[in-house]
Amino acid sequence: MNHPAVVSLVLKLLVGCYTYMLLMASGNVAACELRKPGACGPAWTQAFTVAGGAASTLWAFITDSPNTPSSSRRRNGPPTP
Repeated sequence: MNHPAVVSLVLKLLVGCYTYMLLMASGNVAACELRKPGACGPAWTQAFTVAGGAASTLWAFITDSPNTPSSSRRRNGPPTP
């Protein structure tokens, strides 16, 4: 997975999927708040969970991707059998 095109494709797929998830979670909160203002705690919790998961996964991929010079894979070298 060290090929730059593969890393770029994975990053684009992650961004696309998480954008979709964030839009769906935001739409769920907006629809709930329009129907029952102030009674949408679970919808807000779900939206923040999705946002936190998206941010942490994207951050992990960016900071530990194979093309990052400070990647632990490059510092430590290949695993020993």
